[in-house]
Amino acid sequence: MPTADFARSTVLADVREDIVKQFKAQLQDKDELEAVNSLLQFVQGAFEYATDEDLHGFEKPYFLEEILYYPKCDCEDRAIFYTYLLWNVLGVENQLINYPGHESASVKLSQPIKGDAYHHGGKTYYISDPTYIGSVTGMCMPSYVREKPGIDYTYGK
Repeated sequence: MPTADFARSTVLADVREDIVKQFKAQLQDKDELEAVNSLLQFVQGAFEYATDEDLHGFEKPYFLEEILYYPKCDCEDRAIFYTYLLWNVLGVENQLINYPGHESASVKLSQPIKGDAYHHGGKTYYISDPTYIGSVTGMCMPSYVREKPGIDYTYGK
């Protein structure tokens, strides 16, 4: 199943309501970039990393609820969760993106920042990678900085 199908799947109503409500309360007093980076750093630190091969013995992207169930996750799981939060908590347009062997995310900010970005559909999207531990929005993993990402899914208008 394509990664985009995991991102666009329907989330259980009670899970969605709890997640969105809790994060909105935590982020309500932050400006856009602060809120985006707070979500980014939460996802970077909240979930232990393991490849699907190591954890399951095969490739297994998670539906949003599954990241809350399994003890570890990998890049596409974090990216799916993070892009969902960006759109449903903050209303920030974003893209689920891919590089060879790596799934990531990007955000369209209301104000430009310095950092790694690309243009798509007349809009600028800044790399915001939930697997690149310690990074902030606008920082791409060094091994992918010269690569143009593929777009798996867009949350937006």
